[in-house]
Amino acid sequence: SYSTSPVYCCLGLIFAWCLPALCSVSMQYLVAIPAVIEAGAETRFCATLRQPSETLVMTVTLRSREKNTTLLTHTSNEAFQTCAQFKAPLVQNREVHDFQVEVRGDTFYSKEVRKVMIKAYDPLTFIQTDKPIYLPGQKVNFRVVTMDNKMRPVNQLVSDPNDNRVGQWLNETSSGKILQLSYSLDTEAREGPYQIIVSVGANKVYHSFKVEKYVVSVVIGTLEAATPPNWENGSSRFQERHLRSLPRKA
Repeated sequence: SYSTSPVYCCLGLIFAWCLPALCSVSMQYLVAIPAVIEAGAETRFCATLRQPSETLVMTVTLRSREKNTTLLTHTSNEAFQTCAQFKAPLVQNREVHDFQVEVRGDTFYSKEVRKVMIKAYDPLTFIQTDKPIYLPGQKVNFRVVTMDNKMRPVNQLVSDPNDNRVGQWLNETSSGKILQLSYSLDTEAREGPYQIIVSVGANKVYHSFKVEKYVVSVVIGTLEAATPPNWENGSSRFQERHLRSLPRKA
């Protein structure tokens, strides 16, 4: 809301800073921007100017230690309301920048500066394999799911029990939210735990599976009965045999 008394005006929004000028009956201006901005994301801010008494130039600048970036320059002698977008700078973790609004005319000048935080958000990444244990020579099917609104480039690594890299996929991307890959184990692959390592920026996500010559048991049941069956005297016999695909380890 706007006030005609000579005090600072502020638009109250959750998670937003407001950059007001000294309000008077003749002229008011207001600029609103989120207080926390995602690094590298498209960010929107809006500026409003009301009842100018002369031609005014509004300049909006994002300032950091390294450089100053002009986000908006608007000249008008009439009231206006406009919104603009800019791409937030990339930062490693978080940085505080100055958001400056300057309004200049022949008889009027005002400058307001507020702090905004540029913050890098790490996407949540999950890895899933089609089963937890594999035989040597089998294919490992796995998928990588990120909770970001788009699949960002990632590096996929598969390492064996001795931390030897046995497979690698660089900068794999997906048009959807699921990246599906596979890796065929060698028939003489070493038994033990393996890891799938997904690198997203500076962070890594791990998922483990095992390679093991496990025993596959097949149970065959044979039911023999007298002819005609005599269920009362229990003349029946059940046989069970186990067929092992591989020898059981001692």
